[in-house]
Amino acid sequence: MNRFLEAPPPLSSSRAHALLRATTAISWLSLLAFAVLGVGSAVLGSTVFLGVDTLEAFPPWAALDPAPPAFQNQWLGDTLDAVTPRTLLIKEGLASGDLAQWNPYTVGGTAAAPLPDGANFSPMSLPWFLLPSTYAPGAVKLLEIAVITVGMSLFLRRLRLPSASWAVAALIYAASGFMFAWTNWAQTRVGALIPLLFWAVDRAVCERRWRDLVPVALVVAALIAGGFPAVTAYGLYAAAAYALVRVLGESPRLREVVRPLGVAALGVVAGVGLTAWQLLPFVNQSLNVIDFSVRAQNPDIHLEWTALTTAVVPEMLGGPIGAYWASYQNPIETFSYLGAAAVVLVLLAFAIAPALPGARGVRSYILAALAICMLLVYVGGLPLGLVQNLPVFSNNYIGRMRVLVGFFGAVAAALGLAAVLRRGQAAVDDPATTEPSTGGPAPADPAPRGRGLGLSRTELVRTGVAAVAAVGAVVAVHRVTRYVPPHGVEEVERGILVAAVCAGVVGLLALVVLWHGGLVWRMAFLAAAPVLLSFQAVSVADTWWPKAPVELFYPETPSHEFLAENLGDDRFISVSNTMMPGTSTAYGLRAANGHAFHTNAWKELLRAVDPGVMRTSTYSALTGQDMPAELASPILDRMGVRYATVPPAMIVPGPREVGSPADGTITVGQDGTATADLEGPMRGVILSIPEGLAVGESGGTVTVTPVVDGEPIEETVHTLGRSLPEGELWIALAADDVPDGARTELVVELDGTTGPVVFAADGGDGLAAEVVRPQDDGLRVVQTGGVTILERTTALSRIRWAGEEAVEPEPTTRVELLGSGELPTETVVLEDAADLIGAAGADGRVTSVEEGTNDIRVTIEADGDGWLVLADSVRGGGWTASVDGQEAELVDADHGMAAVAIPEGQHEVVFEYRAPGMSTGLIISGAVALSLLLLAVVPLLRRPRRG
Repeated sequence: MNRFLEAPPPLSSSRAHALLRATTAISWLSLLAFAVLGVGSAVLGSTVFLGVDTLEAFPPWAALDPAPPAFQNQWLGDTLDAVTPRTLLIKEGLASGDLAQWNPYTVGGTAAAPLPDGANFSPMSLPWFLLPSTYAPGAVKLLEIAVITVGMSLFLRRLRLPSASWAVAALIYAASGFMFAWTNWAQTRVGALIPLLFWAVDRAVCERRWRDLVPVALVVAALIAGGFPAVTAYGLYAAAAYALVRVLGESPRLREVVRPLGVAALGVVAGVGLTAWQLLPFVNQSLNVIDFSVRAQNPDIHLEWTALTTAVVPEMLGGPIGAYWASYQNPIETFSYLGAAAVVLVLLAFAIAPALPGARGVRSYILAALAICMLLVYVGGLPLGLVQNLPVFSNNYIGRMRVLVGFFGAVAAALGLAAVLRRGQAAVDDPATTEPSTGGPAPADPAPRGRGLGLSRTELVRTGVAAVAAVGAVVAVHRVTRYVPPHGVEEVERGILVAAVCAGVVGLLALVVLWHGGLVWRMAFLAAAPVLLSFQAVSVADTWWPKAPVELFYPETPSHEFLAENLGDDRFISVSNTMMPGTSTAYGLRAANGHAFHTNAWKELLRAVDPGVMRTSTYSALTGQDMPAELASPILDRMGVRYATVPPAMIVPGPREVGSPADGTITVGQDGTATADLEGPMRGVILSIPEGLAVGESGGTVTVTPVVDGEPIEETVHTLGRSLPEGELWIALAADDVPDGARTELVVELDGTTGPVVFAADGGDGLAAEVVRPQDDGLRVVQTGGVTILERTTALSRIRWAGEEAVEPEPTTRVELLGSGELPTETVVLEDAADLIGAAGADGRVTSVEEGTNDIRVTIEADGDGWLVLADSVRGGGWTASVDGQEAELVDADHGMAAVAIPEGQHEVVFEYRAPGMSTGLIISGAVALSLLLLAVVPLLRRPRRG
């Protein structure tokens, strides 16, 4: 029996190395498991890695399924109505051999390619243009993880850290809060390149060869093309500081500092040059369209300390569904996840990580940078006020610097992992590193037992500080628990338990390795850390990352089909959240509102229609608070707004009158049918439900079919995702054209109700109803159901003839004039008297219009001098016009639109958009690309050949 208590025989060095290599593989398998399981079913294409299930929360998609929407993440709206539609537009254009420089389908028209803000020309977006659109989002995320892994491996290899730490750092960073929350935005496509940026900069300043600026240039170009300047700038600021530390660590002498910093700096400049074809149009957009004043920052605008608790317990402030607490910011902005095991590794790095051989000052820089970023993001105050004097910091929310918290946290965790492994190792080479052996005989047992911690005085102090930080994290989590509402307690408690287990296991194993050494304990630590990191990260991915049914990828609805068939060259406008403003681009439907950068002139016109139209600086939709006035605005006429989409539950304009008075009640059985006797034209009816209307978990519908003189006309299917309280039930009807006095029987059919429904009755066996009648307001209900579509019969054509002219140079007065209704429809309002051509009311006819994304061809016949008006938002520059092949002046007209003077006769007018600065930028980018190619190739040609 005593033999079981004896120490095991020592292992040979090669055997020990082989076991550690095998254990190191667990780190890489854990990273792979996170990538595959995190993206989940989207890897197989059975779901789409995009929150398109959110569409079901908006009309008209809500009518596709009566059941309440069950989406996974409620904060993904931008990715659906701004990011993805624009990508689809550019993808479709490139597939047909055309670059969509202009997007005509949202906010009256806006610049598209080659602007970088959609990340469409980032290398990270390549899957969009090579794969089916439903598969591309998941492939982009896998590519991001792959790029992070390559970047972390290259960077940490240069720092001579063991390969297990490469996988751990890549896993932690890829699963950090920023990279989780901003998935499918441009932000993560930029963030994924930061490890490569540090590798390229480290290589440039250490190798000091001019050709090493090429990788820097390529990475910087990819960062810029990623389309989110704040993350790019944060990365460049951090990399510049790193370069300075790295160079000064090598040599503090000025002569030996200038060259390596010059190589890195020139690489950055070259990267900017490579993207000049995108940057110059972006500069034009920034000067003429983007309003930076609304983005001004101050030292008090930062994340609350409570957000830090999500670093260890991701559920601490609530998830991406429902309410959140202990923070005034939404979860996308606050989520700061790093992983409980990762936080332990970071604390170990602070406590015991030694200086890196051959990389003087780097360990201190990584830990100091992490601390500084956390100070700026979560504390603010004077330090934040100081950095806000720098470009980018002044007009970008500091919370987005969480990307650097994740990056530096991941690298610090790698330092902590390496420190534990090396302290538990005897005087043999670590087989997990790629560095060559230092030579010398290796002891038989690479991890002798019973050595104790052996901490120096400095390490003891640092360990004490790390212990205080750990206690502070526990206290912070405990304090935030008081804000957790009752419905979230169970989930938060479960998250705390998981975090405690992950942190406890990794911390305990690290302590045993440090105290005891031993190969088995090192292997246990090396295996447990990545497995627990991956376990918690996969759980977070399952909560945050969308996996929606493929059939919900921008499905066509009857509302979309109606607009596609009837909109023509004109546009529509959304009331409230109908059509999810911005998605019009995905369907190729022109909208006056949407989610994109608006020119100031277009915003002023929209605000004249509805002062509350701008929900944010880039998101617009009519509120419907004064729908009759909003939809009657002459400004919408001049914008070419032919249709308005209204939520199905919102009563449309029109006088209300009693069609059949209430004189009692009638009970309609479950899934039953009732009728109401009315007469004459109507836009809809209001039924009284004194006891409410209950539907099951799958929702229900109320179908109303008008039967006029025995002939049914278009029915309305009103979808109910939830039960209704007592009150009124509004049903829109496309019955404006019913003749006066014609008898109309409404057949009301219930489906999905959970019991009988009580309606107000007319005293007999019919339903009482209040009717909304048509009126002379230029509106007509043309479709009902998913949304109520109103035709605006007073709308002018978007591309039209104007035979008369007027001048109003003052902007405010001009907008008031356009909205007054006093202008004749054939009059165009110019801004400069010098533009007048003496138009005197001649007739003109637009006979044909051919439109692409970048050009419009119009054939017009005029009986005299006049104007061809283009009612698009063209004030951002880039538009030109020609008449019969001769360049013509595009004149500012109708405040935000444009017009071209047309002489008598038949003419062909061509409007063209070319992104301002793109041609010049292409020349610059081409020259820089050629220079970099020569810089990379020539040294290779000069190398002597081996015999």
